[in-house]
Amino acid sequence: RDYAKGKLIGTNHLVLDYGFLYSADKPILQKNKDRIYFESKWGYETPVKHLAYSASFDFRTQFDNNYDYKTPAADGQDEPTKQDWLDARKLKSGLFAPAYINVGVGVLWTPKPWFSLSVAPVSGGAVIVSIPELRKTYGMDLVEGSTDEYRNHRMEFGAQLKLDMSWVINGNFSYATQATLFYNYLTPKVEPRITWDNKISWKVARFFAINLSTYMIYDPLVLVKASQAGGP
Repeated sequence: RDYAKGKLIGTNHLVLDYGFLYSADKPILQKNKDRIYFESKWGYETPVKHLAYSASFDFRTQFDNNYDYKTPAADGQDEPTKQDWLDARKLKSGLFAPAYINVGVGVLWTPKPWFSLSVAPVSGGAVIVSIPELRKTYGMDLVEGSTDEYRNHRMEFGAQLKLDMSWVINGNFSYATQATLFYNYLTPKVEPRITWDNKISWKVARFFAINLSTYMIYDPLVLVKASQAGGP
């Protein structure tokens, strides 16, 4: 939903994804899409062409639990049962576990209709992890005086850079991408958190289209097991 009146411009963007897949090697439904993403950007035009003062808000989480499915060992059976797969799975994430909230103020540069760059040197927010057993994995701090209890949120204050680009070619092929970098002033020795969304749509016939979408995130505070990524 876009808004423009006088020198005030605004863009609101909501993405809701929730889907499953079934593969022959696992007798269970597995999620292949699960995302809640809301973004709101507002700008007020400056005397400089294509440049506006800006304020932004974004929120990310998911609808349901997500699991890592380990191959189970079947007791005296040729193939693991559905219950064996369910018992062997490991919880990776869930609703508000994590959730990312960010508010920033800065400038918005839109030299082309298909390109915009937002720079917010004053940006703050929070990372929320509602599931206790996942809080250490997502970099939460220990509760003061405790050796095994972690906080359910972490406050952040830093700078955010957001790049948006989209193209439509011949009305049949479109590509949109968004890359976001967040640097936390409170942890100056930690690398920025990076998110990158991509969506490709190709209409190959009147009632048939091919869509490809990816959502990637790099967060240096999230712990990944050595068996998955070769490190702690």
